[in-house]
Amino acid sequence: MSFLSRYAALALVCLASSPALAERTPIPSRVVADKVLLGNIHTSARAPAAVEATALAIKDGKIIAVGSELQLRLRGYVGPNTQVDDQRGQTVVPGFVGAHDHILKPLNPDTQLCPVFSAPGQLDTDPSYSEALTAAAFCAANYFPPGAPMALFVGPEFLASGHGLNARADFTVAAPLNPLFMFQVREGHGGTANGPAFDAVGMSTGPGSPDYYSGYLGRMPDDSPDGHVQEMQQIPFFRMLASLVPVEAKREEYRVWLNTALSQGYVYALNIPFDGYAGETVPLGDSIQHPVELDTACLPLSATETCTPHPRQGRVRWVKAFADGAIAACGGATDLPYVDSTQCPSVGPGWKGRLDLSRQQLEARMRSVMATPDQCLMVHAWGRRAARTVAEVAVSLWLETGRKPCLTLEHGAMTDAATRAMLLLVGAGIVVNPQHMDFLDIMALRHDPRELADAERFRSFVEAGFVMGVGADTFASPEAPLKQIHRMVTQARPEERLTVRQAVEAITRGSAEARRLRNLGTLEVGKDASYVVLSHNIFSGNLQDLEQATVLKTVIKGELGVPVPPPAP
Repeated sequence: MSFLSRYAALALVCLASSPALAERTPIPSRVVADKVLLGNIHTSARAPAAVEATALAIKDGKIIAVGSELQLRLRGYVGPNTQVDDQRGQTVVPGFVGAHDHILKPLNPDTQLCPVFSAPGQLDTDPSYSEALTAAAFCAANYFPPGAPMALFVGPEFLASGHGLNARADFTVAAPLNPLFMFQVREGHGGTANGPAFDAVGMSTGPGSPDYYSGYLGRMPDDSPDGHVQEMQQIPFFRMLASLVPVEAKREEYRVWLNTALSQGYVYALNIPFDGYAGETVPLGDSIQHPVELDTACLPLSATETCTPHPRQGRVRWVKAFADGAIAACGGATDLPYVDSTQCPSVGPGWKGRLDLSRQQLEARMRSVMATPDQCLMVHAWGRRAARTVAEVAVSLWLETGRKPCLTLEHGAMTDAATRAMLLLVGAGIVVNPQHMDFLDIMALRHDPRELADAERFRSFVEAGFVMGVGADTFASPEAPLKQIHRMVTQARPEERLTVRQAVEAITRGSAEARRLRNLGTLEVGKDASYVVLSHNIFSGNLQDLEQATVLKTVIKGELGVPVPPPAP
């Protein structure tokens, strides 16, 4: 008999002979665990006394007890057939929850990209306007047959150097027979199209061309489109490119992305697809089978379009709307003047700092979601006026109906104190994206310093009591959760930096609560036994441990997460 077994037997004898001790000791369980996890476990529980543990008992993929190994043995959870996952000496945290991701690329770069190179073999994703024109003309003349769609990657330099120009007309001259869409790859919230692309998706190029729901067109002074498009106005162009990608290739893209996410410790991801209409993207996303749980958001393209229920009973279907647009294109809805309007591409009416949705449209969509069981609304809001409008509509509907909307504000950048107070009042969640700190250079050239001072908050949201989740908001490949944690701990402004514990809890419990996931986010009784084993103790206080930490394994519902192999040929 081992020392631990003899100690447990002695404890039981003492328990039987000591009524006082018996009162303080839990009643033995009648359930024997399938598996017991041992390790330095950070549970992410809200109760401070329950944050640390050294053992979990697991049955049928669920956690049935939390405590120490001795407590679990005394209560009878450990039987002769109980497996022991011995991770003593290792740090264990809940599985990471990705609250905002974009899995499918909106184009096939191998066959549709017209590349611009800054040096041999070095892809330039931010060419100037003239460089993009030269590349488009060269690709159309040499590589793409007439009628074949083309794509270019562009960024802030392209937008600023093309200020006031008619990009639709200029790039029609460069590629007169090829639909061309130029994607703002750094942000992903806007693009530019030539005349053949407008024709290919059935959009008018004359004065008075209508804006799409939750998006809008850039315009020349005569009100004709100048080629620049914001937010949901991009969807038809993305669909034009993505429609040439076979469904099986998209499934393979899902498989590769989710396998990568699994290796990084993700156990859940919410995908926000831009590659087609909701009636096409949502069924495909819902059909994907993988150990990492996947949800697919619905992006309506009209005020009357509805979203299908989630296929799993009791789960939420997230509906996305855009209150405002991209930074580099001056699409952030603000009530403060832009610092340098020459950085903005369009000069026509109704471009700078406007709302993608009118207040009335936003209210109608929020009412629709509130009236539909198991639906929640996620609203993209970047500028101060956009976030305030979302908050005001939510408060107004709460006062009218007595019900708080199920709502998250995506990004939450540049929310002022009054807006944060309103959002907290209605219980709105905030989903932040640490990699957006890489955009501060773009923001500094465009936004008023008073507005910029409210950008990229983390600690303010946590200390105010918000449910704050975390999403990578990247295309093509997920950003590792450990990298996002490192960003929030080291890259944020000093007054907004989180502790490692706060950052971990944001990307576990915070993300799960923001996305209304009852089964994930913490390692507590009743939750899925989904956890990550790390190589280093990231809570040690030594930053090097966080920087050097890797994911040793990801366990989902009590079983080792195994990557999905490619389909048989």
